[in-house]
Amino acid sequence: MLRSCPTRHNLASIDLKEGNYAAAREKFGKSMAITQAIGDRAGEAAAWNQLGGMAWKTGRREMAVRLCAICFWIDNAIGHGHAEQALKTVLYFCGQLNYTEQQTKAAIEEAVAAYESDSGASLIKGALEDDADQSA
Repeated sequence: MLRSCPTRHNLASIDLKEGNYAAAREKFGKSMAITQAIGDRAGEAAAWNQLGGMAWKTGRREMAVRLCAICFWIDNAIGHGHAEQALKTVLYFCGQLNYTEQQTKAAIEEAVAAYESDSGASLIKGALEDDADQSA
């Protein structure tokens, strides 16, 4: 199971790049479950980032902000070197949505609160819904 997680994540990334969102969702979902089960925080943050990218590409832009905010929050909490880039992604998405500074802060806080309440289950459910395949 441990070896399959990075492989599953990489295969999901390929599916995402090829536009096969249903397959990517399924693989990212399994990858997320594994990383959370084994406590791989860096792997979990990477999965949140990829889910956020997929949400952005499929037109679920507000969801993308929240998913990438969790990536930033986890990376920052563990002192990961990708935290700064994760924050830049969140700020870029918020800028594209014309969020004010207050709206940006609120989106991050809401995402963190959702994560803390259910380990992100509600965010994952929103990210993995089949109707996410709308055009960007």
